[in-house]
Amino acid sequence: MNYTGLLREQARYYPKAYNTPPLTMSDVEIYLNDHKFYGGELKVISPETQGCAHYSHINQPWRGAYDPDCMEHLWSSGYSFIIESPYVSDAVKGIVRSIEAGNHSSCDAHVYMGKANSHSFQPHDDESNNLIVQCAGETLWRVWTGGYDPSIDVVMSPGDAIYIPKGVLHQAQPLSDRMSVSFPFFPGPKTIQRDIRLDWLANS
Repeated sequence: MNYTGLLREQARYYPKAYNTPPLTMSDVEIYLNDHKFYGGELKVISPETQGCAHYSHINQPWRGAYDPDCMEHLWSSGYSFIIESPYVSDAVKGIVRSIEAGNHSSCDAHVYMGKANSHSFQPHDDESNNLIVQCAGETLWRVWTGGYDPSIDVVMSPGDAIYIPKGVLHQAQPLSDRMSVSFPFFPGPKTIQRDIRLDWLANS
């Protein structure tokens, strides 16, 4: 997929934009199990109240960690997860880099995961431009660019993508257990900094 110049694009649906989705449930499990706990990075949404729910984490001598038993219980109970991090997989990190390079922008990555009957957000617009990639399951997307009828009304499957510019009304409704990654971006300094390469270590 070509990320250059997305800021100039209108709302658009990209069927089969990716042969392989950039994130799997296995990637998410590895991230939550091996990654240092950061407060606020993971939001857990209650199926009853649609508000953020409390979850426990483990305090360890050197760093906090997500509690796997708590995570599994919440997921099986129908809670939705939102992970706000561009580091959930190398592929996701690569897309963030490409969007930043192709649009002179600051980009992030937000992972949305939920059960088939999880509730969606009401129709809304965002403060940022967004590229959304479907990674698992199916989601009904509606986008309104003018008038009462949606200009985009499509069921997205794994590998599909959709671009929604800032201020454009849209809504997503999960049709099955699903996972997608949203890449919000706007002009600004890069989020992903240059990797530090200590070449002298390899030669020592």
